[in-house]
Amino acid sequence: MLDNNRVLKKASSFRVYRKMNPPAINVTIELLYNDSIKKKIDVDLVPAYLLQYDERATYQGHHMCCPIHAVCKWVGEVHCDEKLMWDVKITGYEKHIIDIARQSTDGRKLCIMTALRIVKTYFVKKAKHAKDQAIAPPQIVTVLKSYHLKQIAFYLLYFLCHKFPYFPLPGAETALGYFLDLLKVCLRSKSLPHFFYGGTDVCTMLPGFRQNNYGFQLRYNMFQKINDEFLARAAQSFKEEMIPDLFFFRWCK
Repeated sequence: MLDNNRVLKKASSFRVYRKMNPPAINVTIELLYNDSIKKKIDVDLVPAYLLQYDERATYQGHHMCCPIHAVCKWVGEVHCDEKLMWDVKITGYEKHIIDIARQSTDGRKLCIMTALRIVKTYFVKKAKHAKDQAIAPPQIVTVLKSYHLKQIAFYLLYFLCHKFPYFPLPGAETALGYFLDLLKVCLRSKSLPHFFYGGTDVCTMLPGFRQNNYGFQLRYNMFQKINDEFLARAAQSFKEEMIPDLFFFRWCK
């Protein structure tokens, strides 16, 4: 993985640190440019079992053959003596959908991917600026993570490219507007249902996807572990900081 990383190749040298944090191994990679640390990459290595490959689900006519893993993790609150559990991950589906969307000739998908990239870049730049200036980043950057933003992108792909392909989407600016509008709704309602857990949306978008496997039938709110006060501050930060920064004043009403 590291041999093919373009960022790593540009570094003059690098250092790797390892910390045991059962069941994970925390790895930190420091990239050096002229003996000065310019970038840190944090990687968590955890035990996982490959349960199977999904040979049924398709997307845009392509068989996905996505791996389904059970990943070992700590459990904060349990009703038994066990402190570890195996959590089933569907990241293979997510990566496959995003890869197809990025390589697609469909302008609608590319607009949505561009909107996702703009928002993720905003988060990265704001976090870096806050670190460089030794100040607190905007609350929305602190509360939301990359996987939250990707879930919103999946909903946009479903609604704008599958369920309502006739909705106007002339360019990336409109896609960004849809993205911000959906993000605003999620923050106000304090709810972001996991796209792959529950409902019929997944089966419509991914024919052959078996929702009754490995607990996929459970509907999961990705905000449920975030304090309500933090979400309220993130919503305020969205309106007062993020929207003006992106010059989308019409989306903060």
